[in-house]
Amino acid sequence: MIIKLMNYVDLGEQLIVQGQLEDFGKLLHDAWLEKKSLGSKITNNKIDQLYEFALKNGAIGGKLLGAGGGGFLLMVVKNKEKTKKLLKKNNKSIYYNYIRFYI
Repeated sequence: MIIKLMNYVDLGEQLIVQGQLEDFGKLLHDAWLEKKSLGSKITNNKIDQLYEFALKNGAIGGKLLGAGGGGFLLMVVKNKEKTKKLLKKNNKSIYYNYIRFYI
């Protein structure tokens, strides 16, 4: 499984260079699912809820960045303004500073 995750790096670079950001978002999602399967301490309920909320509201995929007591979710979305508004509207604004939007 670790080798599979490592192979995502080369593919991810190719997708970014080629401007295929939607496919890059899908790759991040696949990698997130693989990483979560490695152990129970990879994520927690709050992170999972926020990630799922973002997916249901326009995100394509994402990655948890950082370690320990800090970090943020990097989410690839089609419409970042719409996603930002949905987060604020649905009382997710407490998490707003921990999400970075791209595309």
